[in-house]
Amino acid sequence: MKARVVGGYLVTSDGRIAHFLEKELYVGSNWMARLSLPGVEEELVDRLEACRLDANAPILITSGVRTKNSNIAVGGASNSLHLTGGAADFHARGFKPWDWVSTLEHVTFRGSIGRFGIYHADQGGHCHLDIDTMSALRRFVKIGTVYHPLEQWVESHFPGVPIPDVDPVKANRLLGF
Repeated sequence: MKARVVGGYLVTSDGRIAHFLEKELYVGSNWMARLSLPGVEEELVDRLEACRLDANAPILITSGVRTKNSNIAVGGASNSLHLTGGAADFHARGFKPWDWVSTLEHVTFRGSIGRFGIYHADQGGHCHLDIDTMSALRRFVKIGTVYHPLEQWVESHFPGVPIPDVDPVKANRLLGF
């Protein structure tokens, strides 16, 4: 279901005004094309709002709903949920990608009701969140052009350490921060 908009702000599924203006999910030239683009999925608004509340910090959306051309320009997948209003990339001042893993694990129920990824500094150092429930890759770390399953990336760099116990300073350093 597409999210409602009240006074320019997106609304969560339980009727709360979210901390996000609709405009924030149509970054750049996509705002001008928004009437021909799909609306933002309510489920995505719920998850982004949960992240924002958990962090108690403003989240800056770096990519939300995309046109086909803007998706191609950023190297997005042809079946990206950015094209349907079901994905967003974000970061927040004072936070590095690994700092979000616990929150993303929580809001996606460890990837069972959505997907998330964290990107190396060379790829923008942001987080990706979407509402996909079908893809095999549920949680990932993107370094270069390779998507590493989160569990495998952790095991290769922190053998025997559960994801919640990974040292965030060391993980963020490995991510270029």
